[in-house]
Amino acid sequence: MEKPEALLHLAARKGHLPRRARIGVALSGGRDSVALAYAALRLAPSWGWDILLFHYDHRLRPESSEDAAFVKELALRWRLPLVVGRAPRRKGRPWNEARARARRYFFLRRQARRHGVEALLLAHHGGDQVETLLLRLFRGSGPDGMAAMAPRRGRWVRPWLTLLPQELEDYAWRHGLPYREDATNRDPRFARNLVRQRILPLLPALHPSAWESALGAARRLRRERAFWYRESRAALAGAQARGGWKAAEMAAWPWPLFVRAAQLIYAHLRKKESVARGRLLLLRPRLEERHLRAWRLMVKRGKPRGWRGPRGVGVVVRKGIFRGWIPRPAPLVPPPRTVPVPGEVAWPGGRLRVRRVGRDELKSLWEGPFTSLEDRHLCWLDARKVGADSRLLLRAPQPGDTIHPLGSPQRRRVVSLLRREGIAAHERARWPLLEVDGKILWVVGLRAAEVARITPETEEALEFRWVPAERDDLSGMVH
Repeated sequence: MEKPEALLHLAARKGHLPRRARIGVALSGGRDSVALAYAALRLAPSWGWDILLFHYDHRLRPESSEDAAFVKELALRWRLPLVVGRAPRRKGRPWNEARARARRYFFLRRQARRHGVEALLLAHHGGDQVETLLLRLFRGSGPDGMAAMAPRRGRWVRPWLTLLPQELEDYAWRHGLPYREDATNRDPRFARNLVRQRILPLLPALHPSAWESALGAARRLRRERAFWYRESRAALAGAQARGGWKAAEMAAWPWPLFVRAAQLIYAHLRKKESVARGRLLLLRPRLEERHLRAWRLMVKRGKPRGWRGPRGVGVVVRKGIFRGWIPRPAPLVPPPRTVPVPGEVAWPGGRLRVRRVGRDELKSLWEGPFTSLEDRHLCWLDARKVGADSRLLLRAPQPGDTIHPLGSPQRRRVVSLLRREGIAAHERARWPLLEVDGKILWVVGLRAAEVARITPETEEALEFRWVPAERDDLSGMVH
């Protein structure tokens, strides 16, 4: 039995490829995947496999449709069923390499589940493994990253990770296997191609057994990775409490254990966040070291401090429990809106109405038993302070905004006023401010400015009335 087929046979004996099962093969049309499909077809009678081929058109190259046609012809020749998928078209520019690869794995995972495939063969070989190890070394990955690809991960099975590229090429040549050449595999602009063309050919000159040593190092690191993740899952199970994990116990973990456990927590929260928002979880991002150190500091301090990281995931420590939370999306802040005099203007949470008030009505306000001048939903402005070219705006707060509150001896920052009034952060970003000629006249519904002061001698005034959502059948914010 030739080595490629022997490695496939060994994977079956280890239980990676069950007997009398439906086995899928990811077939791109290149040499490696064609050889793998051929080897699986030759071994299928002795193991009782039902072979199913999968092809995904990334649309990254103009000739990708020709690859799909070649794969269909090959499947007909071998009398094997084929499932074909295509990436959706993008306006302007195609998918990048990482995104296209993620969509391909999503397609394979979904179709394998739909067709009852128990194991899905991928044609990564020893050359791909060494390339991955070196690339992750140059990127500064830790031992888990340098463990590179695993022979089995869920449904994914990679039986050829110890097969050298030359051995695979000889196998394809001996059996006269047709395949398609991908021109992008020779493009030195891609890091993987640069490693393949410039670095890998030099390895035998550096050390006679460089290939075997590199593959052996990756194998040993995979064993360590498996050990640490078993320990991490056990530690997380022991520290679990009320929808999270005990911060004090997490703080006591040694750094290697904390790192693996944090990555597991992050993966769990990413999946939960994607399900909650109906998103496709295409990529598997990992926490960077700076994020890991931020988490470590949180559990050591045990304070109610929140953390918002990449991919929409957040964590917080409350009452000694480290748990995840989904941050609110940034509120939509409307652009500034001109305020007509008289008239009205809408804003999220209500609308602002403006009218002119004459001396007789002002006099009744001053003399009545109840003064509307103290209503928080009303603001006044002496009409003499508004010229013909004056500009009245209703807008959201901006950095550095200040107001001189009515009756206060000094100016105050608007954000501090909103915070002191108990306004939530996601509401502060779009809280309406009334501005007159560049000066803030009113933090709507909360505080008017000193410039809004009117006296019994005021002849004419502008009345600004805020009508909250409950009164105006609008989705509300200012109450």
